Amino acid sequence: TGGISTYPFPSGAQVLECHLDSAGSSARGGHVIVKAGGGTDSCDESLAAAVAAMFPGRAQRIVYRDDLANVNRAAARNISYRLCEFCFISNAEDAAKFVGDIDAAARMVLGAFGIEASREEAGEWRQGEDGRWWYRHAGGSYTSGGWELIGGRWYLFDASGWMLTGWQKVGGKWYCMADSGAMMADTWVPVSNGRWSWLTSDGSAAMGGWHEVRGRWAYFDEDGYAAVNTCVNVAGHWFAIGSDCYMVEGAVPLDDSGAMVL
Repeated sequence: TGGISTYPFPSGAQVLECHLDSAGSSARGGHVIVKAGGGTDSCDESLAAAVAAMFPGRAQRIVYRDDLANVNRAAARNISYRLCEFCFISNAEDAAKFVGDIDAAARMVLGAFGIEASREEAGEWRQGEDGRWWYRHAGGSYTSGGWELIGGRWYLFDASGWMLTGWQKVGGKWYCMADSGAMMADTWVPVSNGRWSWLTSDGSAAMGGWHEVRGRWAYFDEDGYAAVNTCVNVAGHWFAIGSDCYMVEGAVPLDDSGAMVL
């Protein structure tokens, strides 16, 4: 998705996009896709070999392409990325094998990246005497000074390990953490004095210029505030912005005095 273009991947991250291919019912096999013109690393080679062993049938274990959006987005950001087509969902036998042995497939992927799969006990949230929260891992450790994915939601912790809420600036971008601590995304957030900000799919606030929001266009200043009920001059052209923060398309209605009704 577009998150490949904007998500704040940490330095040295290895990114894998997982797919099931589709073709005829007799099509078989899996392979790994990487950027054409680039090389492969040990993760690519290990993953391709493991997938080919679990789902044989492809003529090539590794395929080089430059016509896939995320392949190109990742290359533009110099991200170590590959797309894995595990097998053909249109092949009933292979699809059943994938679904029926998903744990083996997951362990195969982790092994390709040098990660040993193990079943760890879940961590738990704990509350300090001052009401703040921290997350204790099963082994007693805790996250500090960064992000952690917990229960499918992203949380941010300060240098001492306390969970953060509200607006937080990370890597030059603003994020809004709900009262629960979970990162908010894909939603409008009221800021102050009737102003609004839009949180994009990766959680960062839209800032500086036009952004497409739910199929419509909204304009944001450098601080992330959406223009509302006004007109903005962009590159010498005037645009009307309605009370819903979206650009007015077509003719702008006027009241009896001739003033624009936004």
